[in-house]
Amino acid sequence: MKFYVKQKFFSAKNKFTIFNENEEEAYIVEGKMFSFKNYLELRRMDDSVIYSTQKKLLTFLPKYTVFDGANREVAKIFKKFAFRPRFDVFKDGVKYEIEGSVFAHSFGITDGEKTVAEIQKKVFKLTDSYEIEIYAEEDKELFLFIVIVIDQILHEGKSGGNNG
Repeated sequence: MKFYVKQKFFSAKNKFTIFNENEEEAYIVEGKMFSFKNYLELRRMDDSVIYSTQKKLLTFLPKYTVFDGANREVAKIFKKFAFRPRFDVFKDGVKYEIEGSVFAHSFGITDGEKTVAEIQKKVFKLTDSYEIEIYAEEDKELFLFIVIVIDQILHEGKSGGNNG
């Protein structure tokens, strides 16, 4: 199942639209302006919240907690110390490993045995755009949201801290 993520160009806050493989709007991701915890929400087109996240403050490497629409913790995302972008995601006792290319243009998400998603950043775009192939349909929304969180983390690293 293929999805496309496009960041809004003229937006005062982080805002992304996620399109399905038919290029129809499927989800919206929006951040809150001036949020020290880099709060983000993944919402359906009817505006219902699927996931939200908050960054843990005062850590050496970025750590995010993902909450469901009822504000229950469902996953944790940890950036690893490495030359290439690497992350660990823990959900329901399962560890997902995310490893990116040197320039952070492609990523793979594995569950330790198999690839569950692949992400390609579109290079010649004015805003961040990604193509995501998801093989594990049961967690598709979580993997879509993780792409945006990783984008946040990578931009934090370039700007030296908080994005908003």
